[in-house]
Amino acid sequence: MICTPPEAPRRRSYAFLQETISSLCASFPENMRSLTRRACEMSDCPASLYIRMREDGKTRYLAAGHAVSKGLLGITMPQEHEGPAMDHWILEHTGFEHTLSFPVSLRSGGYAYLTMLADKPRRLTIKQYDALEVITLALTHAEELQDASRGNLTQDLFSSSQERAREQCDETLLTSVCRELVEQHGAESAWIALVDRTRVPDGRFFHTGLTTDETARLDTMLKEGKISRCASRSMNTADGQVISSPRLKCSACPMSEDFEGFGHLSIGICFNDQPYGWLTVSVPSRYISDHIQHAVLQDLITSLAISLHSRELDRQNLETQKSRERMLKHFERLSAFRIKQVEMMKNASVRKILQATIDEAEEWTESRIGFFHFIEAEHETISMQAWSTRTIESMCRMKDMYGHYQLDHAGIWADAIREKRTVTHNDYASAPNRKGLPEDHAELLRDMVVPIIRNGRVMAILGVGNKSRYYDEDDAFWVAALADQTWEIIENKLFVEHQELMRHQLEHAKKMEMIGNLASGLTHEINNPLNFIRLNIANLDEDFPNLTNLVTLYRQLLEGMESIDACSPITREIRSREEAIDIDG
Repeated sequence: MICTPPEAPRRRSYAFLQETISSLCASFPENMRSLTRRACEMSDCPASLYIRMREDGKTRYLAAGHAVSKGLLGITMPQEHEGPAMDHWILEHTGFEHTLSFPVSLRSGGYAYLTMLADKPRRLTIKQYDALEVITLALTHAEELQDASRGNLTQDLFSSSQERAREQCDETLLTSVCRELVEQHGAESAWIALVDRTRVPDGRFFHTGLTTDETARLDTMLKEGKISRCASRSMNTADGQVISSPRLKCSACPMSEDFEGFGHLSIGICFNDQPYGWLTVSVPSRYISDHIQHAVLQDLITSLAISLHSRELDRQNLETQKSRERMLKHFERLSAFRIKQVEMMKNASVRKILQATIDEAEEWTESRIGFFHFIEAEHETISMQAWSTRTIESMCRMKDMYGHYQLDHAGIWADAIREKRTVTHNDYASAPNRKGLPEDHAELLRDMVVPIIRNGRVMAILGVGNKSRYYDEDDAFWVAALADQTWEIIENKLFVEHQELMRHQLEHAKKMEMIGNLASGLTHEINNPLNFIRLNIANLDEDFPNLTNLVTLYRQLLEGMESIDACSPITREIRSREEAIDIDG
């Protein structure tokens, strides 16, 4: 029942109120235990209950009490504070039949009651009534201190998040949370471990109250990626895990033997089902089921999860901004180099363009060797086209640097051709299936080879090697972009050269055609008189013997006439004519 003031005049002891309030400490659970115990001492009642409304505003729970089972703390109570249902609940759970209840004013809203228990009806004296009223005022003050503590801690968490998000440092924030739990909330020790998105510890943890040996053991366990059973379960449930006897239930945990007489509370730090880690606090075993302690931790964890999520978003936004700026610079660099390649198309050879491209890829990725080779698909042959300037000058002394290489004989660096994807070997010496390097080849520590694919066929490969650090996806992306851009330039260059060659061949064919036509005309002009001569020679071949025989007969006749008349004028004329025309010649 609700206790009413006695009819006799009352005097409130302000000295007792001041003394009671001044005795409050920073730990809200300890204040609840102290005030409910003091209420029993001042009223001579054997037991007391502090009944509080839950945050949902619908159900009551037993927040604290004196001389009642610790297992009752946090338990839900009947909806009706008065009446048979409540009396039956108290009798069933505490064994006390009679109650006296005092309302506790809460400025934050809701309501609470301090209920005194007795085994027989009682009537309080004025002094006892005043004392219990003072206790209710002290409970109100304790609640206000707790609300202020929660608000300040939450505010500190969010201000830390906003102030330090750009620094991407969680150490100050999380260490302050652990220190708050130990120094202000009565924990023996507190530590927070963070996990990655796969719920595996990332090796970072923050703590207060641990010894050097305990810190070293936890550090080893977390860096090995191990996680305790209670921590694993705490990230899968909203209520966390309560371990009243760590030595018995957590024998595999390196911390179990160090906390004899203490219990562990582990609560997952999660936001929207995304785990960020977990918080573990060690408190005396007698307080392990204290619902007030749990409520404090839940408030703290909620604020901490929101803070970590906010910081993660800030980091992601910052990284996105940096990535955007870095990508913009890369695109500007890629565009500037494209302009240089276009200018080189006019006068430089394909090999010079390729060499400039490899030098750019080397500088971009901080590599020390590089190459650009064509692939002759019909013969499955690698045509070695160009090497970087550094490779030619100091890194490679192969005899045939511009020959042909059979794909079947190539090592794992040619897997980019076989598998039609970018291939990276960040530890070439330990790579399986490597075939070794040609004689006088540069030493290879790591390499990355990017294929240039057109219509499903690998046209060429661009490779870089011996970066001081591992090649990553960013390297592969930009080298691939550079390779594709270069191949477009080379294709245009080869097309222009092919067109120029075809033009020269066409001009040569035209010249040969003109010469052929001229030769044909000359031949025709020569053949006509030659044919006339040829026909006349044939006639001469037939006529000359006849003429020769006729001349012979004429001479025989002339000789006969000369023998008759040597001085005949006609014979002398004939002889004179023969000498004049040299008929024998």
